[in-house]
Amino acid sequence: MHRTAISGSRGELLLSHDGGGTFAASTLDLAGGGARAAHFRDERQGWVASTGSGGIAVARTRDGAATWRTTTIPTRSEIGALHLAFRDATHGALLAQITTSKAFSRAELFTTADGGVTWTARTAPVAGDIAVDPDGRLRLTGGVEHDQVYTSSDDGRTWSRVFPVRAEAPAASRTSAGSGRGTAARCRAPAGQYRGQDQGRCSAGPPRPGAGRVATTREVLRYLNAADYPADREALLREAEREGAPPDVLAAIRGMPPVVYRNKEEVGRSAKTPIAEETAAEKAAKARDRKHQNVAEYLRRPGP
Repeated sequence: MHRTAISGSRGELLLSHDGGGTFAASTLDLAGGGARAAHFRDERQGWVASTGSGGIAVARTRDGAATWRTTTIPTRSEIGALHLAFRDATHGALLAQITTSKAFSRAELFTTADGGVTWTARTAPVAGDIAVDPDGRLRLTGGVEHDQVYTSSDDGRTWSRVFPVRAEAPAASRTSAGSGRGTAARCRAPAGQYRGQDQGRCSAGPPRPGAGRVATTREVLRYLNAADYPADREALLREAEREGAPPDVLAAIRGMPPVVYRNKEEVGRSAKTPIAEETAAEKAAKARDRKHQNVAEYLRRPGP
């Protein structure tokens, strides 16, 4: 079983050996910043990143958190969030989200090929969630609306944006000159493939929803079937990423309060999912309500 790691109320690192049933404080002294991330491959090897006055401190252990070694990555940016991902014992990535207004999505990316001893600065097209696929490809899901997906096959040196192939609708036919017959343009990628920025060719990738879509509670829980409870938000986010969850599901989990969840029912109540459907009569009553004009219509509670 993999270890579970969370940050305690006093900033200490708490580790669990039983999937979140119990936690014990680690000997690791975390930096004083507010952004933290942890990734454990197994019972013995793991990494913890935190922000401090000198940059980003990345601590690593190979003996089950008995001892730690720390590397500091210098940065002048104000970091608002950190995300760690590793493919194996040596290859990993650290994405540091830069604090900006909501109109921007910026981040710094660092990669390692020696288990976190040294880190190399790379480029990141947007801020978001970073993952390292088994073949070594970096996958970044993020953006202002968290609806953009990028991949890199050269360790973050260059990136390609990928787009979901939408279900084919009946295409409007157009008449070719001199033929009189209608033709329709369409992507002939098999189901579950992406259309990349490569002259319209289709490239492999998992199916993703369209931009701006909001996941339902059922969809969120579908990607958390194998989650070990109790679990905090970051553990649930990592589990959903391992299961290949699309951006809208990850966004719903990311919008949950940063607490420990005891079961999937608590997750379902906390996930940022669409408001329950209303009947036509309920919608009409809210639209006619004149007592709560300063309240969003869907939040109004018309009374007698």
